[in-house]
Amino acid sequence: MKKRILISLAIIALTAASSWALFDVHYWGVRALGMGGAFSSVSGDINSQIYNIAGIANIKNAEVTGMMSKLFSGMDGVDLNDNYIGAAIPLGKSIGVIAAGWGHFSDPSLRTEDTANFGFARTLDDLIEAGWVSVMLGVNLKYLSHSTEYNGTFGAGKLSKSAFAFDAGFIAKFSNGISVGYTGKYLNTPDMVYYKQNGEDKVSRVDLAGISYYSEELPLLGLPKFTIAADYEIRKADNYLIVGAETKIIDGALALRAGGWSQQVNLGLGYELKIGDNGAALLIDYAFGMPIDMQETYGSHYISLGYKFGSAAGFASESSDDNSKVKKKNKKEEEYDPAAYLLGNSGSSSDNSNNSVEEVKPAPSQAVQEDDSDYDPAAYLLGLSENK
Repeated sequence: MKKRILISLAIIALTAASSWALFDVHYWGVRALGMGGAFSSVSGDINSQIYNIAGIANIKNAEVTGMMSKLFSGMDGVDLNDNYIGAAIPLGKSIGVIAAGWGHFSDPSLRTEDTANFGFARTLDDLIEAGWVSVMLGVNLKYLSHSTEYNGTFGAGKLSKSAFAFDAGFIAKFSNGISVGYTGKYLNTPDMVYYKQNGEDKVSRVDLAGISYYSEELPLLGLPKFTIAADYEIRKADNYLIVGAETKIIDGALALRAGGWSQQVNLGLGYELKIGDNGAALLIDYAFGMPIDMQETYGSHYISLGYKFGSAAGFASESSDDNSKVKKKNKKEEEYDPAAYLLGNSGSSSDNSNNSVEEVKPAPSQAVQEDDSDYDPAAYLLGLSENK
């Protein structure tokens, strides 16, 4: 039993780049994990609710996701699991996007941690009318709880503690493909100690800053839909750099990912199966993580299944309004008939356009020509003219 606990503690210490601490690290969001976790400046994805809540502001369609993981497979006596479910719903550009999720981390020999979050984010495009940058802001409310099973001299039982925490973040997305982001997590550093007489056991604040670059096709290498990102995370005395990249091939359907930090290398795959023509799609993602300094494991495996719904009502209505304006403009251009206009009929109605030429009265010159066509000089001289 002691060996199992020591192994689990060592694993957490290695992968979190710090000592065992409350809510220190979680393996959620499989697309982001495939990029090593460098995701604080990436927007428009449901994974953003975990890494930087501001990033959900760019979500156009409602999404749901669920993931499960097997951490450090192959290690005897280790049974670590980290699972997550979440959803994001856009309410329209003038309102924003809401997201909710629940994550569960467990090791039966140690304790369990549960995180429920509810977030909101929106763009400031209607307030900051700048074509060269789009600014996103977001806030996240978390409900944290953890528990430990014990079996001691005075019997067995369960200790538990819960508290609220707050996150906030922003992302600035520039027209040249560069994005920068910052998020502060656990800003109120809630105290999660079981008994007050034992002092404090606060969740440490996390400050995370990132930069990313997106290109439809990376110059020189020619990689399509390419994203490269880097995050710098500060938590107490622990600072570390995370890097990651992604490219999407086969018309964006297949994603190839890689990333990591000083103690782990991650790889990932993703496939988007489009359903219909309204943007709906089935999303399948897988990521693999291998610790650099740990030989006893075959690595960690993460898999998620998600669904992206068709065009959200809020965004669809606004886009349809724009489309209707364009269609009306095009219709007016199509109904304009320059020939009919020159002949004296400038009506814009398509029903009247067919009659426009017929209704034009003959010009005087035309009438004279018709009269001249009836004139016969020989008959006139002989006195047989009908016009006489």
